[in-house]
Amino acid sequence: MPNTDRLLTKPFVLCFANNFLQGVAYSLFLHVPGFYASLGASPAVIGWMFAAMSAVAIGIRPILGTVMDRYGRRGPILLGNALNVVAIGLYLTVDQVGAWAVIVRVVHGVSAAILLRGGLGAPASADRRSGDLWDLGDAAHVGGGHPG
Repeated sequence: MPNTDRLLTKPFVLCFANNFLQGVAYSLFLHVPGFYASLGASPAVIGWMFAAMSAVAIGIRPILGTVMDRYGRRGPILLGNALNVVAIGLYLTVDQVGAWAVIVRVVHGVSAAILLRGGLGAPASADRRSGDLWDLGDAAHVGGGHPG
């Protein structure tokens, strides 16, 4: 028996569009290693800069999970989106490899952790169609990432 619950609600379509645009923005970061190399960074330094972002993004997830379970996901997801916009803008201020470039990477890592921990389908996790939400959310993010 097919499920007749409506999936394409206004909140879901807005989340889908947001996730697609986040994917487009994230795809531009495929070119960041070349940018850092043009500023004189060695491959090892570039690797450490990327590791800093990943370590922070992974390291704060348990804390984020506790915060989201206790206070809900909406606030952190809104904060994560705002922080992501700020982080992307901060890349425009990087003109040399150094502490500021690492700070920008770390801020971007925090925003990525919040957004990935919050998840597109998380608000509907109790919904019978949450698997469909996750599939479409992943499609939006990956589809948005291809233009890079």
